[in-house]
Amino acid sequence: MGYDPARPLVEDRGNTRLDLPPEAYMTAERLQNAGVHSFARRPKMNPIGQPVNLEVNQFRVNSWNDKIKVYQFDISITPAPLKLGPVFKKCWNHPDVKAALAKYKTLWLYDGKKLAWSSCPLQRGEERIRVDLDKGLPPRPDGKGRPRPDNEFYFVIRQTTEINLAVLDAYLKGQCDWNVKVLECMNFLDHLIRQWPSENLLSIKRNFYPREPDQNTVPRLSPCVWLIKGVYASVRMNQSVVNGLGRGLGLNVDVANTAFWAGNKSMHELIREYLIMVDPKLRGKGMQEIAQELRPVPVKLKDGRIMHSMSQAFKLLRRLAKLRFTVRHRGKEQNQREYRILTFEFAEKYGREGATARNVMIPKRDGSGNISVLDYFKEKYGYDILFPDFPLILTAKAGLFPVDVCTVVPMQRFPFKLGPDETAQMIKQAVTLPNQRRQDIMNGKRMLDWSEDPYLRQYGFKFDENMAKTTGRLLQPPLVQFANAAADPKFDGRWDLRGKKFLTPNPVALSSWGFMILERSVSPEHTRQFAMSFKRKYMEHGGQVKSDPIIITSQAHEANVAEAVKNGINEIRRHTNQAVQMLFCILRFSNSGNYERLKKSADCRFGVLTQVILAKHVPMNKDQYHSNVAMKVNAKLGGTTSFVPNTTNKSKPKTSSPFFSVPTMIIGADVTHGTPGMSGVPSMAAMTMSMDQYACRYAAAVQTNGYRVELLTPTNIQEFLAKLFPMWQKKTNTGAPKHIIYFRDGVSEGQFAHVLESEISVMKEWFRTELTKHGLPVPKFTVIVATKRHHIRFFPQRGLGDKNGNPKPGTLLESEVCHPFYWDFYLCAHSAIKGTARPVHYTVLLEESGINPAALQMMIYQHSYQYMRSTTPVSLHPAIYYADLACGRARTHETVATSEGFRSGPKAAEVAVDLAAFEVSLSNDRRGTESTPLLPMGGSEALEINKFFFPSTMWYI
Repeated sequence: MGYDPARPLVEDRGNTRLDLPPEAYMTAERLQNAGVHSFARRPKMNPIGQPVNLEVNQFRVNSWNDKIKVYQFDISITPAPLKLGPVFKKCWNHPDVKAALAKYKTLWLYDGKKLAWSSCPLQRGEERIRVDLDKGLPPRPDGKGRPRPDNEFYFVIRQTTEINLAVLDAYLKGQCDWNVKVLECMNFLDHLIRQWPSENLLSIKRNFYPREPDQNTVPRLSPCVWLIKGVYASVRMNQSVVNGLGRGLGLNVDVANTAFWAGNKSMHELIREYLIMVDPKLRGKGMQEIAQELRPVPVKLKDGRIMHSMSQAFKLLRRLAKLRFTVRHRGKEQNQREYRILTFEFAEKYGREGATARNVMIPKRDGSGNISVLDYFKEKYGYDILFPDFPLILTAKAGLFPVDVCTVVPMQRFPFKLGPDETAQMIKQAVTLPNQRRQDIMNGKRMLDWSEDPYLRQYGFKFDENMAKTTGRLLQPPLVQFANAAADPKFDGRWDLRGKKFLTPNPVALSSWGFMILERSVSPEHTRQFAMSFKRKYMEHGGQVKSDPIIITSQAHEANVAEAVKNGINEIRRHTNQAVQMLFCILRFSNSGNYERLKKSADCRFGVLTQVILAKHVPMNKDQYHSNVAMKVNAKLGGTTSFVPNTTNKSKPKTSSPFFSVPTMIIGADVTHGTPGMSGVPSMAAMTMSMDQYACRYAAAVQTNGYRVELLTPTNIQEFLAKLFPMWQKKTNTGAPKHIIYFRDGVSEGQFAHVLESEISVMKEWFRTELTKHGLPVPKFTVIVATKRHHIRFFPQRGLGDKNGNPKPGTLLESEVCHPFYWDFYLCAHSAIKGTARPVHYTVLLEESGINPAALQMMIYQHSYQYMRSTTPVSLHPAIYYADLACGRARTHETVATSEGFRSGPKAAEVAVDLAAFEVSLSNDRRGTESTPLLPMGGSEALEINKFFFPSTMWYI
């Protein structure tokens, strides 16, 4: 179900802080539908590998009071206010409500909306309390003194449910199925563990932060943005009840790093520092100069009239709306009342000077006329406004304020994307090694203050004070087989390419290829030297090359990159009289719109493979860089870097797959969405399919997928399979697979059931239709979802991790933090370069093939060593990794003009922020179920050989 049944269903997603099991989102009606199955149950634990002692950042629930009853209440107020949330909270905290509930002599939990809990029932099942929110307040400024009639409400708290924690206990022991009663228990527990921290700390979703952090120790990301360390906390089901070590529940505690506005800072200082941060042109300017930048800009209309519009700096300033502040001018020193910026005053009537303290007039107190804000503050408070030419702050109820009388309230979250410098600082401060992260987690646990929590005490909940200790398995790392040698990375998680030849080189020797200089990025001489060194190194790795590359210098001055690509391809064709196999493009910058332009032109107009080289690497001309590029080039041209050989079954040759006893196909799928704030940017779907017996090479198909649609559309699935399956048959020389392993990325627990219902059912039907024509059976499916967005971390026992204290590659955990009885596990397949390693959470939704569970886990781990462009194992299974790469590359294939700007990546995020600031949409809002299809790969200008070859390659890598 995934929602709280005691709340209205209309536009209510329930308690989104809860980590619910996948079956919580499967209704009874859904389970009765044809083709819908419950999720795969956990098999026996993996016996392979050596045991390794781990701590995980989860604290077990050791006990709770089995005898105490919990009562749930629904809260309503009449008449219904316009702003439900604030009025509910005011009523709940009203003295009359507190007095009425105090007689029950119990502590009350409240979710801030419409639910409450206590340990005793109400008399007659409900309480009705008349609440006057103006009671006790001073007389109104207008002198009427009469409370506002619209501030009187009837507050009704009505008993609705009795929660029995024994139901939760039965579910955790596998004695009953998921139902509404279990959900009510979990919802109660979430609020139980949050109530005390919420009263003492600043709460933002699942994170808690100190209300008054030590300003001397707070890291500064910029003069106006601070990094505040908090604590993440979420109650989770686990296997401790199965293992007899707990009650089947734990609290996942992790570090929360969040950017906040610098607090207790004068508003004018914060404004100056913020504008300088987001607009480098303002650097070095003082407040008076910035005031000039904020003045309205005259615009001449077609009829000759002059209008005044907002300057770009003013539009950036308006992004500070909702920022809270206090005031400190004369007579207000002790005033702690908080105000909120509604906007910065602007109107055409103020002309070229803008809405400043000099220009804005307000009525005099005696009604005799008007007075400027500047003179008003001087007359009433004896205060000389410091910046009278600066726009005034407008609030909803308190009128206008000059910026220099305002002080920013601390602990307000910074809601915008950080700039490059601030992001670098954030990463530097937030990425910590395991020992430091472990210490930060324990500090966060102390912030939650369980020992003093009266709510936990009332219900008898006791948490273990130490992280849960458990035992994982360290899987054996594989050999990495090349054509002439094998690398043995052991547990180091890396190997060397020196002296290694690729397992299979490019099947067709390079004879029509070239290097093109763009953006005047490098000299022709450096390019020639680089090109010849690359040729030499590629051939050392086994690459087949027939002729030297063509060096194209004529396009270095061409401003139109698409035209330069066309000219470069034509120049190679003239020299070689052949179809172009590969075009190397040298660019000055990595985050450049020219990258997108050249990829769109090469992929969609000409179907020509391209490889981008950053100009800074050309003069250095290092062998290591050439080897790294050679891996990508060889993969694009149809070669294979390496594979995991068969070393366990000596009865089979090493060249056979160690994992697949029957014809097996691996499919990876991912859906990505446009950068937040980019209106009209569709979601992108990609499917990758293995193209050899080792599952090393993957072809990819991509297409738009509606707007923010999480699941692959049936049309896309059918289109992808129709494109990829004939390639699989041709490459593997096999009629049909008997086993399909489907890896899915990017879906939450709430969508697991939909993956089976929508995606898998469509795939099965497609294969059934396609294969029954030839008398072939439908393949068996294994469906696995991979998730990286979680807060579980492993901390190996001292001496059992790598040099940084991270788990070694191959660390598998399928106990303690996993679901009590569904099949999921955590796998740390990679070696973290910096910071604390984040394992991948794999959940097996469906398993029809009868595959050995240990073999499946070993396959997932060892295939991470087959990633084509790396000499280290990757964290995700390559099928998913490639699907993510293909989604990103597909952005360059959109049917939009490049003049519409960046569509993905860091630059797109910057554009989105700017557009939001300037109140401009990137393009027409095309939201709906349908999105404009991508440009096809290999258009009308492509040669036939390129049209057929390009889609079958790893063009996206």
